Amino acid sequence: MLMQLKLAGKLADVEGIIFGEMLDCRQSTDTNKDQGYTLEEVVLRVVGDLGVPVAYGLRSGHVSRRNITLPFGVRAALNVATSGVKLQVLEGATTAAVSSRSAG
Repeated sequence: MLMQLKLAGKLADVEGIIFGEMLDCRQSTDTNKDQGYTLEEVVLRVVGDLGVPVAYGLRSGHVSRRNITLPFGVRAALNVATSGVKLQVLEGATTAAVSSRSAG
């Protein structure tokens, strides 16, 4: 599915990619218990040439513990380094309420 997104041009303008928590994401056949590659290797094979930071393990969505709610449509900063990953939401997802009192 990730390759389909790439080939369709949907990843052309991304500035970073964050993958959620993917526990036990391995092939399910008994004959291939030691599959010889990791999920991260498969992902980087597809998106590694995009030149953007890639992070793994975000606890958002269907997760095992402590779900993080992420706002849509806001600016954010992603810093991926060997020392760790930092995702910072740079603006609020809502605006202040506007009073609609009429002068009378």
